[in-house]
Amino acid sequence: PELIMSSFDSLVDNPDTKSELYLTIDVIETLLQSGGTRAANHLIKRQGLLSWLHGTVSWRNTSSVFPYEALRCRFQKLVATAVDSYRCMRHARGDDTDDDDALEFYEKVPLANAVIRICLDGADTTENSGSSNAFSPSLLENTCDALWAIHLADKQSQFASTSSGSTSIHDASYLLEKSVCHMEIFGKLLASMCDLPLVTNETGVP
Repeated sequence: PELIMSSFDSLVDNPDTKSELYLTIDVIETLLQSGGTRAANHLIKRQGLLSWLHGTVSWRNTSSVFPYEALRCRFQKLVATAVDSYRCMRHARGDDTDDDDALEFYEKVPLANAVIRICLDGADTTENSGSSNAFSPSLLENTCDALWAIHLADKQSQFASTSSGSTSIHDASYLLEKSVCHMEIFGKLLASMCDLPLVTNETGVP
């Protein structure tokens, strides 16, 4: 897994290797889905998968890293799968709290910020290409699934996040506006957004 994650980091800035990114994302997701608690424990607890997911895109231009909607959706789906695997790990531990601190959900805010940014930057790219429908149902659904997974994981965690947000109220409102015609998606996005520390304007973003 370490080599797979390292290869993603080396490929992500190369515009000619987007097909390899699809494969890398699929491999990591398959490990989480098929490897059970042991694989999730290794990837999340020992390899820091959740930190890696948002760290990979935190300082990059996400529209160039994920120039295609399918690639953005695939990454959002990986975020949801990884966070769901984290929740399963906590559930499997039950009352065993000897190492509980290692499983606290410290990644809530940076992960949510990354998910929202990938969606909005992707929509900007679509708008600039002349499309009249910046938010496809697939992109909205995968973004919603990722944010909802983060929301549920945070509710299960005992850690009260004090992280500063980097998503503005304007961007959050814009995303909600685009999802208002999809009531189930809108409801989950609204609940997820209300649980995040939003900044009042763009100048408040670090």
